[in-house]
Amino acid sequence: MIKQVFAGIKRHPWRFLLSMLLALAALWGMTEPVTSVYPAIIGRPLLVGLIVGAVVAGLYQAWMPNRLSLHWDDLHLDVDIIFGDVFSCSGHIALPCDDFFLTSQPKLVNSGSLVGQLISRIYDGQVDKLDKEISESLTSRRINGTIEGSFAGKSKRYPVGTIAIAGLPTRRVFLTSLCSIDTRKNCGSATSTQVLTALLSLWETVTDEAAGAPVAVVLFGTGQTGAGLSHKRALNVMLTTLLTAARQKAIKSRICIVLPPGLLGTIDLKTVRDAWSSL
Repeated sequence: MIKQVFAGIKRHPWRFLLSMLLALAALWGMTEPVTSVYPAIIGRPLLVGLIVGAVVAGLYQAWMPNRLSLHWDDLHLDVDIIFGDVFSCSGHIALPCDDFFLTSQPKLVNSGSLVGQLISRIYDGQVDKLDKEISESLTSRRINGTIEGSFAGKSKRYPVGTIAIAGLPTRRVFLTSLCSIDTRKNCGSATSTQVLTALLSLWETVTDEAAGAPVAVVLFGTGQTGAGLSHKRALNVMLTTLLTAARQKAIKSRICIVLPPGLLGTIDLKTVRDAWSSL
């Protein structure tokens, strides 16, 4: 709670000050009729009370929530947006991946990357187990070409939007091909169109395969994917594609978009609520 308040003050200092001044003016206006009848109550206690009330009002206005729930009745769509850890969420999880579905390239898949955390936290470091599940899931999928030899143990490229489903039936991991790997530069790249393609494919797969269970998903298009989307824009793209997909076919699963905790002072969920709740 305190962290959320200070994040709000840091992001909107003038809103905080203006809210206090407006609250002070409103409180003074409310007490003025009383003080005109009972002037004896005017003094330090009243002044302190007015200031405390103004500060509380300012802090309330500055407070930035760390959770937002959106619901669209006509689409039967429920979306939560939270700051937290996707691997701590219940239900299925969805993560972006590359067109090789790499699991062991040091520069691209390290302990801090999402796939690296998946391996250590969900698979207890058993890379072979994850690779086997990915390979089995992709058996009948169209490939987008191969390379001579292999790159980090993988030789087949898959089109952007290809989904590999790993994990247990009770907790699926939807790995979505989002970016193309440049094997010479050891980096990924994706266009905005590819981000849209990947997300629409993910929502379609979630609709068919999640069996109505909640699905926690991270932002697509930021970080190592090379798409270059800001966190705000990536969130808006995710919400746009969700609404688009839900208009085609009802998404029965509750979707939870998980934002990194460090973005608490960057993304204001009050603004997100105002922009999207009326759509």
